Amino acid sequence: MRERLLFFLALLCPALLLCSCGNSWAELDTTQFPTAAEFDDQSDVVFLRHESRIELKLLDEGPVADTTYHAQILVLREAGKKYADLALGYDDHYTEILDFKARVHGPNGQSWEYTLDDLNDYPAFPSWILFADSRVRHLTLEGVVVGSFIEYEYTRRKKDLEVLEVVDWHFGGTSPMVSSRLDILVPSGWTLEKLEENGPIDFAQQKEGAVERWTWKGGKTGRTGWRETPRVLVRLATWQNAGQAHANPKDERALSARVYELTEKQYVADERVRRLFAGITEGVDDTPEAIARRVFSWVRDHIAYCAIEIGEGGYIPHEAGASIEFGYGDCKDKATLVKSLLDVAGIPSRPILIHAHNGLPSPFGLPTIGGNFNHQIVVIDLPSGSVFADPTAKHVPFGELPWSDQGNDVLPVTEEGSALEHIPMTTVDDNLWAVSFDGTLDVDGGVVGSFEALGVGTSAHGLRGMLQRRRGKKQLELLADEMGLRLEAVNNLTADGLELGDGTPPIKVSGSASFEPLHRNDSGYSLVSASEFFDEVLPEPDNVYPGAAWALGFPKRTTQTVSLALPLGSKVSALPEAVTLELPEVAHYELSWSATSTGVEVKREMVVLTHSIGADARDRLRDFVRSTRRAEAALVLFRDEEDKQ
Repeated sequence: MRERLLFFLALLCPALLLCSCGNSWAELDTTQFPTAAEFDDQSDVVFLRHESRIELKLLDEGPVADTTYHAQILVLREAGKKYADLALGYDDHYTEILDFKARVHGPNGQSWEYTLDDLNDYPAFPSWILFADSRVRHLTLEGVVVGSFIEYEYTRRKKDLEVLEVVDWHFGGTSPMVSSRLDILVPSGWTLEKLEENGPIDFAQQKEGAVERWTWKGGKTGRTGWRETPRVLVRLATWQNAGQAHANPKDERALSARVYELTEKQYVADERVRRLFAGITEGVDDTPEAIARRVFSWVRDHIAYCAIEIGEGGYIPHEAGASIEFGYGDCKDKATLVKSLLDVAGIPSRPILIHAHNGLPSPFGLPTIGGNFNHQIVVIDLPSGSVFADPTAKHVPFGELPWSDQGNDVLPVTEEGSALEHIPMTTVDDNLWAVSFDGTLDVDGGVVGSFEALGVGTSAHGLRGMLQRRRGKKQLELLADEMGLRLEAVNNLTADGLELGDGTPPIKVSGSASFEPLHRNDSGYSLVSASEFFDEVLPEPDNVYPGAAWALGFPKRTTQTVSLALPLGSKVSALPEAVTLELPEVAHYELSWSATSTGVEVKREMVVLTHSIGADARDRLRDFVRSTRRAEAALVLFRDEEDKQ
C-alpha cells in the first residue's frame, strides 16, 4: 500500500515566510538575526517563520490545492548544515511541483541563488517496493556554514482531494520557530473540514470577494516532537462544479463504503482462486478455523512481498487471481487474496485499513485514504470470534499480529460501511523472553558455557524474522547481539520454531557461547558486576526532543539468568543485596545474586507494562534506568584461595 509521502522538505525543513512570487527576494537585515546563545544548546537551526498559503481551485480534472511553502532558516550550529539538502517529493498521479526558488546568504556576505531548473529529478521509493511513480526533486545548496541564512519557496499541486488531505500542518517541530502561519483560500460554496490538535491555535475566517480565507497563526515555539506540536488537518468536504454539488466521504463509515466501492471487483473468486483453494485445503479439517489457518499461512508463505504502486495502485489491489498468477503482491494484494480464498469456503472476512507504526500508534484523523493508512491486513470472522491476521508478516503466526499493527484504530472495508475498530496491544502475559546461561569461570577469567532461550508471542516475532533472513555465521552474530546478554560469541546454534506452517510455535534457541574475559588482577582476584553479563534493560530517554513521547516497544516480561561454576578453591565475597525497582504503570525490575553449590548465580527480571510514556514521565523513566545501572554496577569479588596461601 502506498506510503504516505513524507517529504523531507516539509518534515526536516518546514516551509516558512510567504513572500512575493517570481524570482525576486526581499532585502535582508542581518543585524536582526538571532544568535545561537538565544536557544538551547541542542538547537541546530532556528526557523524565523513557518508559513504556507494554499489556494483551492477547480480544473478540468477536478478540484486541486496549490500549496506555496516559503522558508527562512538560520543555521546555528555545525549539525544544521544538513538543511542544505532540499528534497521535494511528488509523483505522476497525485502531485506536481509547479515552481521553486532558493537562496543562501553566507555570514561573509556571499550569496547563491537557485531556480526550478537547478533541481535534480529521480525516482524515489523505499527498497521494499519494486517500482512506484514516486519521484523527488533534489538540490544541495552551496556555501551553507554556521551563520548562513537559507531561504526557499516552492509550489506543489495536489490533484486528488478525495485521497489526499488539503494539508497536515504543524505549528512547531524538532527545531525552534519564531512564528508560523497557515492560510487557505477556498472558493465560496465549497466547504472544508478541519481538525485541530494540541492547541490552542489562533484561527480566523473571513470573506474576500469570491473566496473565503481560513487563517491559523502560531507563536514562538521550542524544540519538541512532531506528535506534541499544535497541528491542523484540513480536507475538502464539498465543492461545486457547473452548479452541481459534490462531496467526499463525510466520516469513517462513508470512507469504508467508498473504498469497498473502488476495490470490490478485486475480491472476485475466479477460476484461479477456486483451483488454488481446492489444492491447498485438501486434507485439511473441514472446520472454519482449520481452513482459515491454512489459507492464511499459504498466502503468507507462498506469495512473495513485492509492491508496484502507480497512481491508484497505491491503494487499489490487484485482482486476487492475478496475485496467484504472478506469485507476488504487496500487503493489500495479500489481504485481498486471503479474503477471496475464504469467500470460496463461505468464511466471512473483511479487509482492514491500518497504519503500521514504529512504536507510537497514530490516531485516526480526517476521513481520507491517504491521510490515515499505510498498510492493509484482514479480519476473519470465525465461530469462536474475529481474528485479525497480517499475511505480509512472514514471521508471525495465525492469531497473532506484529508489534507494528498493535494498538491501532483500524477501518474495516465493507459494502455498507464500517466504524473504526481498535486492535489492542498485547499484554505482559502474552510476551516472554527468557534466557539462561550456564557456564564456567576459568582461572584466567574466561567464561564459556551453554545457553537456552525461549521467545513467546511478540517477543518471538522479531527474532524469528531476523533469523529467517540470515544463515550461518550471520545468524550467530545476530543472536549474540539480540540475547540481552553481553556475549562475545555464540556457537553451535540450534533453533526450533523458525518455520511456522499452520501452527503458532514459540521460538527456542540453544547453543554454546562465551563472554569477554572477566578482569583478574595479579593477586588472584576477579571483580565482577552484573553489568558485565547483561545489556541495559531500557534505553535512557534523551533530551533531543524533551517535549515528546518516548516509545518503549511492546509490553513484555524478560528474564535472564547467568550461572557460573567457579574454579576449584575459589571463594565468593558477600553478595549484593537483592534490588527491586518500581515505576508505576510503566516498568518493574528485579536483580538478585545467590550462591550455588558450585559457584554463583545472578538473575534479572524486567517487566515493561506499556508501549510508550508521555513527556511528563521522561524524567521518572530516566531515574529508573539510572537506578538499574547502579544496581548492576555492584561488585562481587571472586577470590582464588590457592593463590592466597
